[in-house]
Formats: sequence, structure tokens, C-alpha cells
Amino acid sequence: MKDFRQTCGNSNFVDNIEYSAEILTSGHWPFQEAPVCKIPTQLMNLQTKFSSFYVNKFQNRKITYVYNHGNLQLETTYLKKKYQLKVNCFQATVLCLFNDADELTVAQAKEKSQLSDKDFNESVLKLCNPKTKLIAKGRPKVPKLDDPNEKLKLNEAFESASVLHNVIPQPNTIKMAREGAGGVQSMSQVDQDIQKERAMIIDAVVVRIMKSRKVEVHLELMNSTIR
Repeated sequence: MKDFRQTCGNSNFVDNIEYSAEILTSGHWPFQEAPVCKIPTQLMNLQTKFSSFYVNKFQNRKITYVYNHGNLQLETTYLKKKYQLKVNCFQATVLCLFNDADELTVAQAKEKSQLSDKDFNESVLKLCNPKTKLIAKGRPKVPKLDDPNEKLKLNEAFESASVLHNVIPQPNTIKMAREGAGGVQSMSQVDQDIQKERAMIIDAVVVRIMKSRKVEVHLELMNSTIR
């Protein structure tokens, strides 16, 4: 990232966006199909710049963006008070749609974001949660988004004592197990998948730390990894 920032004027901000990318080779990251998502134009322009830089530096490599593992911090501009929202890429994409429209139907939001039903529902329902309610649903008492004509709009009456809100959906292992083969075997498989994912995250953190420090004492590396 240091080399990329040098091409952008030695700033952490690129096009007024603070950007950081973590690159893992296929040996550290198992193959998975990248989810489809039409990210906002500002992010797409930034992605294009980084991709161009990366491909020019490493000509024999191909870069694939795994949006379901990315997150952003957005600042609201439509409320009396400014809030910081920690969201995933899917949520950021849907929220940014309201920069150009006051109201959208579920079908319109899906079409514009190009998200799958699963990714759209999990991400947007979290934004519609009564405890958060950043987006107002046409049917607030129905915890589903199965009606393509249901209307969605930003909740301009949103208020909170907290400035920072983390609205990234957390995985529900019980639900994942029920949607799988079912029973103890499925739950066990979920646990194994979680252990594998944690191991990959730890590997990624260790690689990032060692890339910057080159040499480190084992105890200090452990402390920095779990910090």
C-alpha cells in the first residue's frame, strides 16, 4: 500500500477516500467465487486505479476482489448530526443508491446493486432492524424483503447518542447449520469452517505484520496478532 500511496501523493486518502487493501495469494486464500456487486462509482474508480497499479507492478498476477470480506466506514450527511457507520461492501452499495434517489423499491435496489437475494436480504435487513433503522421499510413489521414492490428509503428521523454504529451482519452459526445438512453433523461442519476461517485471518494478520517489520520477536508477534 505504501507504493500505491506514493503514486497518489503520499496520502492515505485517494479521491478523498481512505483506502487500504489486503492482498493474499491463492495459497493463503481458498478458491471461492467472488460475489457479484455493482459497487458505487467512487469505489469503482478507486478499485480501477489500484488494479492498474497492482497489475503494472506484478505483471504475472491477477487480482480478484472478494467484496464479502470488505468493510467501510461511512459518514452520514443527511442528518442533523453526523454519524459514522461501519458497514460491509453490500450495505455501502445499497446506502449509496440513495444519493441519487429518495426512495427505491426492493426490486430497484436489487437491480441497481446486482446483489444476490441472499446477500441483499442479509445486508439490508440489518439496516432496517428496529434497533438501528437506518433504512425505513414500507412494511416495518415484516422481517422479510420478499415483496419486490416494497419501498425503501433513508430514515431521516434517525437519532442516537452514539456517533459510531457497527451494522455489519454477524454470521449465525445455528442458522447456517439448519440451512445445511441439518443435525449435529452440519453444526460440526460449521465449526470446522469457522476454525478454518479464523486460521486464514490469523495467517493474513501475521503476513501483514511481518511484511512491515521484516524481523520480530515471537512473543511480540503473538501480542500484535491478537491485539
